[in-house]
Amino acid sequence: LELEEERNPEGSPQQKSTIQSTAWSEFTGRQKSFAFVEEIQLSLPPLDMTPYNIFQLFVDEEIIQMILPSTVMSRNRFEILLSNLHFTDNTSISPKDRQGKIINLIDKLQEKYQKLYSPGENIVIDETLIPWRGRLFFRQYIPSKAHKYGIKMFKLCSSEGFTWASKIYSGKSSEGIRETGLAHNVCIKLAEKLFEKGRTLYVDNFYTSYELALTCLDRKTHLVGTLRHNKKSMPRDVLDCKLKKGEMIAKEDEHGIVVLKWKDSRDVRMLSTKHAPYMVQTTKKYNSNQPATKLKPLAVVDYNKGKCGIDYSDQMVAYATTMRKGVKWYRKLGIELLLGTSVVNALVVLKLQQRETSE
Repeated sequence: LELEEERNPEGSPQQKSTIQSTAWSEFTGRQKSFAFVEEIQLSLPPLDMTPYNIFQLFVDEEIIQMILPSTVMSRNRFEILLSNLHFTDNTSISPKDRQGKIINLIDKLQEKYQKLYSPGENIVIDETLIPWRGRLFFRQYIPSKAHKYGIKMFKLCSSEGFTWASKIYSGKSSEGIRETGLAHNVCIKLAEKLFEKGRTLYVDNFYTSYELALTCLDRKTHLVGTLRHNKKSMPRDVLDCKLKKGEMIAKEDEHGIVVLKWKDSRDVRMLSTKHAPYMVQTTKKYNSNQPATKLKPLAVVDYNKGKCGIDYSDQMVAYATTMRKGVKWYRKLGIELLLGTSVVNALVVLKLQQRETSE
């Protein structure tokens, strides 16, 4: 059983920081500006296609043949006898490959996702937990989640909620060595094909680091994320400053990386390579239907908008969950990918198609 301590890779004594100390100063507007280069839009499906037809673009005959060849069982019979669900040939799996039972399906689906859809300017990376209480070496325990035990999967989603890339966390290596820089490596691997286009990557405090900000800037990508108070290479006078409600303090380094702290009902710490430390006025309606105005940092406002993509994806999957009891973890995860993630992706594509039609 892997505990949630994996979420703090910087605390590992094996990890040595390669970032040199930097000088932080008052904000002077040294941030870099990247123009978003919109990629050639992939053609959307024809207007007369039904949602099920769009779903078949992801889960097509190639996927079905990989799961269960037609020489063994026809497609119609396969839909009836889901108990025979299998995703790979056991003879081809290495004994040290923990993801061998499911990795072929993940790779094929990810190939289909990326072939049909290209994310816009804003992308978000976060993790989700697939419920699983059975025996499994890399089962995770995260007390803050609704389902406390399960298989952790890192996901990259667009602002519309389309899951574009994913990666299973399978724990320490077979030699017992914990992976250092896990959060940084996950972000780089998932967003590898989306760099150099002027996009903005939104992450939470598990992933945000000074090293990741520098890497993103070098690859013409902005980083916006929340910060933990004990992060390295950050201005301590900002992170440890005592503020009154509504106050904000910020510092900037020579690369244009801004670290700010804003006091709301609790302390909010942010890192941004894109936003200046300015306050903007927001409105919100309460039960009295009277709009209430409030000043918030621009980075916080955009962060809340940018993070909604992955929340929407998880929310839509939860509405009609495909989870069923079973003794095979890879079957449960496979059904979640086929009938959960793929269905939501098909819904997102359908809505984009309808939006373009209405315009």
